Amino acid sequence: MPFFVTIGIGEGSYGWNLAIQGIPAEVRTRIRVMVCDGVQALGAIAREEGWILQRCHFHLRARLFSFCSPRRFSKKPELGRHIQKLVEIVLSGRNEENIQKAIEELAMIKNEVSARSFRTVLSGLTKHYADYRAYLRYPQYHIPCTSNSAEFMIGQIRGLQYRARGFNSLKSLSSWIEAYCKFTKTITCNGKISIPN
Repeated sequence: MPFFVTIGIGEGSYGWNLAIQGIPAEVRTRIRVMVCDGVQALGAIAREEGWILQRCHFHLRARLFSFCSPRRFSKKPELGRHIQKLVEIVLSGRNEENIQKAIEELAMIKNEVSARSFRTVLSGLTKHYADYRAYLRYPQYHIPCTSNSAEFMIGQIRGLQYRARGFNSLKSLSSWIEAYCKFTKTITCNGKISIPN
């Protein structure tokens, strides 16, 4: 059974490298896939380690929704819905010709929108679209399409910190996190069920 590491917040290349180096060697040798939210530092680490990279669909959809919501596209709601449809083709489509057409159309839309951050999201998708489709290329690993298991754990730790009204030291925080992880034991992020269409 392969070991999965799902990580999702970009604190910087240095911090992520320290975190990865902190994984015990016997565990690191079992890692095959990294699921993350598209942070460049994590993509670089996956390439260096020879891991398959799966970018998080949830994070992409959340970023897109902030631009494609009815409020944003109140004057052209059909355009917002069309963008979302094109993105779904890229994320889960099986027909390569349709996928390439969707990518080309998204690239054209990117050049026409004024919001710089929206262009950045579309540019990242069209440039790295294969990283969003690793779950289809490697079905044997049952790869999840989201890093939400890590996000959930981070939320739980933040909740613990809030209830404790902070911690006196980094050592105290580390001890509480370790205890909480031992209490929780496991968090399962189910693999994406790949259904032919």
